[in-house]
Amino acid sequence: MKPEQGSQFDPRSERSSEDSSFVLLRNNIFEVFRILILRRWAFFVPFCLVVCVATIISQYIPRVYKSTTVIERRDHPVLINLQQTVATGEFARFFRPTLSRDVKSIDAMAEAVDNAGLIPNLPRKPDGTPTEEGWELCREKGAELAHGVNVRLIQRTEHLDQIQITFEGPSPSLPQKFVRAIKDAYVRRMREQLVSMLADAKTYFENTARDQRQEISDLESETLAFQAEFIGIDPTNPGALKMKLTSLESERSELERDLNMLSLETEARRRRIEQHKMRTRQSMAMQMGSALPTKHNLSPEAQAIEGEILGLQREIHDLKTSRRMTDRHPDIIELQKRIDRAKGQLQTQYASTSTDSNALASEHIAAGGSPLIWDMELADLQLDLQDRENRMAAMEQRLRVIDSDITKHKRLEDNIFRYRKDFQIKQDLLAQARAEHTMNSRRVVEIAGILNADESERGISFTELTPPTACIRPISPRSTTVLALSILAGLGAGAVGVLRKELFDQTYHTTKQVTRSLGLAVLESVEEFITSVERARMFRRRVIYAPAIVFVLMSAVGISCAAALLSIEKPDTYERYMTKPRALWQSVWNHNAANDSTVVSDSKDATKEKVQEKPKAVKPPPVHPKIVKDNDTAFASIETGQ
Repeated sequence: MKPEQGSQFDPRSERSSEDSSFVLLRNNIFEVFRILILRRWAFFVPFCLVVCVATIISQYIPRVYKSTTVIERRDHPVLINLQQTVATGEFARFFRPTLSRDVKSIDAMAEAVDNAGLIPNLPRKPDGTPTEEGWELCREKGAELAHGVNVRLIQRTEHLDQIQITFEGPSPSLPQKFVRAIKDAYVRRMREQLVSMLADAKTYFENTARDQRQEISDLESETLAFQAEFIGIDPTNPGALKMKLTSLESERSELERDLNMLSLETEARRRRIEQHKMRTRQSMAMQMGSALPTKHNLSPEAQAIEGEILGLQREIHDLKTSRRMTDRHPDIIELQKRIDRAKGQLQTQYASTSTDSNALASEHIAAGGSPLIWDMELADLQLDLQDRENRMAAMEQRLRVIDSDITKHKRLEDNIFRYRKDFQIKQDLLAQARAEHTMNSRRVVEIAGILNADESERGISFTELTPPTACIRPISPRSTTVLALSILAGLGAGAVGVLRKELFDQTYHTTKQVTRSLGLAVLESVEEFITSVERARMFRRRVIYAPAIVFVLMSAVGISCAAALLSIEKPDTYERYMTKPRALWQSVWNHNAANDSTVVSDSKDATKEKVQEKPKAVKPPPVHPKIVKDNDTAFASIETGQ
């Protein structure tokens, strides 16, 4: 079975097609080079002229110079920990979105223009600040330069940013000075904005702290009222209420027992007082008719002893009532002994004052039956009774209080869990309010410290990482760009010249081309006769004129390219080298202007004279025949080749 036609792959056909394409490309390239060689002057002269013109024009293109600075913005720890509220917040949160607007705003640009001193003789006030008219001029200049300002964040973290500020201007000295002024104006305005923000934050925290103090006072009042209502409950130990109830019941039992004993003792004291009163009445009945000593017939010693006894008894009563001393206390025992000794001395005084007719009374006095002593004992018993009654009243009052506490604690025992939950809520609210008040008070103190601190420590710090760079070389146009565009323009001009020459030859034919095209074989076979004049002309053209033209054009291209490169790469050197040529050109220009003015004035004078006088006919100078002959001989010698 034969394979279908076209299904087999023929490598020779593909290789032949590739060879033909390569040959065609090679032939086209050779043809281009042949035309360039043939039309070399049509290509070379436009190329050199256009390159020279392009490089010269590039020197008058406005240069663009660039200066850059990098600053670092770092937040203060107080600013980092500052509470984010309606009045305050993280500085970077509202700093980053408005960075470009803050740097390139009209007011910021006007301030930078003023700081850089870009407007000479700016109208100013006596204090040195610009007037309204001066600020308007600064705003206009700033708006004009704002398009060359570029700002961006080259590093961004939570509380640290690195900001790059770039300015492109037409002067080498302007960008560096203006970038520094922009940076200073931005830093100052940001500090003012930060101080305003911190002042608002301080006011906010002061108001918040004041409200929290009132809240704390209200919560403390509620907590105290709650504790007074549920006194005796320990929220951390609910079982303590049971122990408190047990303690109160035990205290009540003990108090009831003491009260019963005290009531028995009080009843005994009452019976003793009744017995004492009965004994006194019996003694008085036995002594009726007897002359007992009275205060009128007692000696001063006896009266002093009676006063001492009464004072000691009052002292004993005071110790028992105020200090709760008993009869077994050493002080009471000592005072009782003094009373006994005083009573013995008093009986001796009674006995010495008694008469013989009152012997019975003396015996009764010696037996201790003095009415004064009886009154003293009765008063002692009554005082003791009164003290015991007071103690009983106090015990009864305490017993009523204990009963009330027991009733209240039993009621609290039923509500212990509800109380514990409510009390814990109130304690948590109070603790939270106190913590917030403490935190806000501390922030107020910290913010006040920042506001009162040095300007470099006010909440945020700006550090200049890279100072404004001095730009000597322009960023536009670049030297490589100028050379590349100049060479491309020269190549285009050369190509246009070659194309024009080819079109001209194809359109307009010479006599020789017409003769050849008509097919005159005889004329074509005849060689051209080269005379001596033609050889001399060809010699001058090839040896003198062509090298001179090439040298002049190449020199012009080299000088123009070197000047263009030097003006871009080293402007200072270029300006130094161009000082003398510019001065020479200026002097020539001034001299020509002066000559032109002189010629104009002379022409005016001559015109006036011609108007006044008639012009005379001017004869041409005669030509010397020898000169004509010599010239003809010279041309003849050139033609013969001699």
